[in-house]
Amino acid sequence: MDRRWLHLPGDCVVSIQAEQEVIAAMVNHPFLAKECDLTPDEFQSDVLQDIYRAMQYLVAQNREFDLLTLTDELTKGRMSIG
Repeated sequence: MDRRWLHLPGDCVVSIQAEQEVIAAMVNHPFLAKECDLTPDEFQSDVLQDIYRAMQYLVAQNREFDLLTLTDELTKGRMSIG
């Protein structure tokens, strides 16, 4: 699989740039992270997977997040969502 593209169910293909835009939208509007049904493995970039895992962790903990809290969570590396 070409790592520059995200292949979603239904033959939908998304570029890495689109993945970055999805993550950016969730950082700017955290309510989107609560509604998103993606899994970290659906992101092609390991960095974006980690960011999404951190978001999922914070959402699971019912914690609000912004860029600073998300960065703190990534630094601590506690996000282990099964």
